[in-house]
Amino acid sequence: MADLDPEEQHLARAYQRRVAGSRRTDEIEERRAWMALDWYARPFAGTWLRLGGLGADATEVESTTPITDDASLEACTHVTRRTRRSIWEHGPVGSFSRWNRDPVDRAGGRAAEEAAGRFLRPRGHALTPLLSGTWSLIFRASYAASRLESIDLEGTVHALQAEALGLLEAILECGSNS
Repeated sequence: MADLDPEEQHLARAYQRRVAGSRRTDEIEERRAWMALDWYARPFAGTWLRLGGLGADATEVESTTPITDDASLEACTHVTRRTRRSIWEHGPVGSFSRWNRDPVDRAGGRAAEEAAGRFLRPRGHALTPLLSGTWSLIFRASYAASRLESIDLEGTVHALQAEALGLLEAILECGSNS
């Protein structure tokens, strides 16, 4: 939590208390993991694509069927691969040495990616193609965005943090009546 500002640290501590002991059945935990993966691969990635000036690609990624199972995972993976190829066809978009991942991580990307992977990967779900493809899209889009003069990077980070908190609320609610 050292990389969070004081307000973010306060929120993180409050959610840590709520998350502790919130584990439910494996079925509910799997549903929660799919929710985290879906947010990361569709709305979260779409936001970065749009910020990087890749609006058509953002719309395609965001309009993919919500990820709730292996079939929808495969469908989203296919769209992610096609989108990644499309972006590459427009030429090189950046170098890892000049990319700052901090805004992406602060916006909740790494947390959602890790939450989904911790539960779904050991159960045999083929997450690697989607996670690596989505990460690649986010890298390219956020790098492209960083080169634009008129972007609101901090505003985007804060908006995504608010979405991530909404997702966390939905995850905590998932199965609370079970």
